[in-house]
Amino acid sequence: MASQVYYAGDFYDCIVATAPGESPATHPAKWARVEIPRLFERALVQGAFAETLLREGQMDKRRGEEALFKDDLDEITADQMIHEADWERPVVLTR
Repeated sequence: MASQVYYAGDFYDCIVATAPGESPATHPAKWARVEIPRLFERALVQGAFAETLLREGQMDKRRGEEALFKDDLDEITADQMIHEADWERPVVLTR
């Protein structure tokens, strides 16, 4: 089963078996950086902040941040659906 780590501000997939202490910095050939599309940036920041507030017990603030997170994801999903509709194959009828 593949492992994933968050290291120095990025996510990495382990592509070769590693030993304890082998990080993307010390053994870069064993790790592949995960590219996250820029369009998710705002939603991910909101989600991470909401989780931080949860851990700090600030439930009211967390609910507000979580709502913003969900709104961002809904907006991304709606935008993607519009763009996918632009690429649908046309239906051509012949006699």
